[in-house]
Amino acid sequence: MIKLRDALYKTNDCLKLPSSNIPPINERKIILKNILQQSDESISSNLEKNLETNDINTYKSFIIRRINHEPLAQIIKNKNFWKNNFFINDACLIPRFDSEVIVEAVIKIFKNKQQKLNILDIGTGSGCLIISLLNEYKKSFGVGIDTSVKALQVANINKIKMSQKNRLRLINTSYKKYDSSNFDIVVTNPPYISKDEINKIPNEVKNFEPLSALYAQSNGLKHYKEIMLKLQNPKKKQIIFFEIGHKQFDVVTKLLKNKGFRILDVLNDLSGIPRCIVTKKIFI
Repeated sequence: MIKLRDALYKTNDCLKLPSSNIPPINERKIILKNILQQSDESISSNLEKNLETNDINTYKSFIIRRINHEPLAQIIKNKNFWKNNFFINDACLIPRFDSEVIVEAVIKIFKNKQQKLNILDIGTGSGCLIISLLNEYKKSFGVGIDTSVKALQVANINKIKMSQKNRLRLINTSYKKYDSSNFDIVVTNPPYISKDEINKIPNEVKNFEPLSALYAQSNGLKHYKEIMLKLQNPKKKQIIFFEIGHKQFDVVTKLLKNKGFRILDVLNDLSGIPRCIVTKKIFI
């Protein structure tokens, strides 16, 4: 038998794994919490408890997967984003803290959370953006579109989990085909990694997250250009929130201005890098 304390603090010894590349203690604790479905407090108060054989085997398999650089979020199938814990798998991008700046930007512009807004999320993936926004704006309605059926299945699990059955529609379609003109808010985190950069990203990302949600042609700008074109003729004065990649601020800003959009705001991520451009179409 293996005690919880030994599994947590002496992982390589009790599981007979090589000492190199063992994930750090905080990750091991997260893995054990997920397997045992226990809180930090419960883990700390049950360190002398013997683990069941099935739990030991699962723990070992998870540790080995992590040693092989599989993202922790995919192993435990969940990731915190904004104020909720989202189900995820390898069908969609793992929600990242950098993307929370989009939610912050929307709240900054639309201060009245009692408004009845129509919100569109282009390339919704796990649904983390649109669901987080609908949780903030309780009287609003949203649509999440994505070309990936498997990603929408993930979003649907989160939709049900977050009690958004009646205020969120998920649609399998491309932004090129979908009428986006009737929305007050459009948020999007499109693929924006260029061909040159794709080989520079960590294997943890490149080998385990969907390439279609990462890579974009035209030096990473393909989707920005096409979405701008699609949003040329809104039926109402909608505000658009673009997430942008590292070093893309100048070029995306120039594209927006050339296409007749006005820059309303720019928000930085926690590293101080411009991450969200807030814009709207100029009408003469």
